[in-house]
This record gives sequence, C-alpha cells and structure tokens, in this order.
Amino acid sequence: RALAVQRKSEITAAITALTRQRHALLSALKAGARGCLHIDSLQREATLLLQLFKDYGIARSMQINQATGLFTNLMADLEGKYAPLVQSMNLQLYVAGLQTANNRLQELSEARLDVYNSNGTARLASARKQADAAYYQLIRFVEALVLVGGAEAYTALIDRINTEIKHYKLEAVGGKVSEKIPAAE
Repeated sequence: RALAVQRKSEITAAITALTRQRHALLSALKAGARGCLHIDSLQREATLLLQLFKDYGIARSMQINQATGLFTNLMADLEGKYAPLVQSMNLQLYVAGLQTANNRLQELSEARLDVYNSNGTARLASARKQADAAYYQLIRFVEALVLVGGAEAYTALIDRINTEIKHYKLEAVGGKVSEKIPAAE
C-alpha cells in the first residue's frame, strides 16, 4: 500500500496553467518593450529593459524551480532598479501580473512538495520501519528456536531467509542474482 502512491498531484494542473500564464506575461512584457523601441523618447529605456530580459535568459524549457528563481530575481529588478523604465513605458500591469503569477506558482509548488512528502515518503518510511521490526522479530524468534531445539532443525530455514535477503538486496540495487533461491518445502 505504501508503494501505491498517486504520482500526479491535482495541484500539477494549476502549476502548469500558472507556468503558461507566467511565460505569456513575460512575452507580453518583452513585446511591450520591443514596441517602445520605435518611440524615439523610449528607445534607451526599451533597449535597457530588453537587455535585462536577455541577461536573465528565462526559457520555457527550464526546470520549473530554476525558472521560478530567475523570475523572482527578475521581479526584484523590475520593481526596484528598473521600476522607472517600466513606468516610463507603462508596463506596470504586466509586471504586477507576472509578480502575482510567480508568487502563486511558488506557493503551489511548495504545497505540492508538502503533499508528496507527507503522502509518499512518510508512508514509505513508516512501512520500512514496520518491515524492519517484523524482520528483527522473526530473527529473534528463529534464534530462540535454535537455542532451544538445536541448529540442525532450522538450518534450511536460516539458509532460505539469508538467500531471500541477498536476493532482495541485489535486486534493489539492480544487480543480478547469481544464486538460485531454494524451492519452498
């Protein structure tokens, strides 16, 4: 049951939509700046702003966390050092929309990570602890039987358990099992 974790979060669709929105707003912001290149009084500002976008190099193909970090830094520049340029070209609405989309995307990404951690990882760790406890209880039980009844009666069982353990350890790391597992009697 612990391994049957739902892989896709319902938050993913919202993250995908916000990612598209964020890139659409960035494209609109760039287009607005490019449009200002044709206005003599705004050419310098437009050139500086377009160079800023080029310097950040944000691409749709980027990993979402990397792009979010770059967007966060870009927003800080657009609302700080480059705010007069944005205002002179009247692009504040795009910057505000981009800031809102980026902040919401960060919130949803963190929420999705929390869901993954609380559902899958925690359940899997708990199942592993339970399996380890059951294994150690079995080993103690078999050791007690060996002490009481002698090792000869339990040699086959001990060999079988050791072979199973070796098989699963090799399988977990992707190795090949060279030793055949004895048939159950």
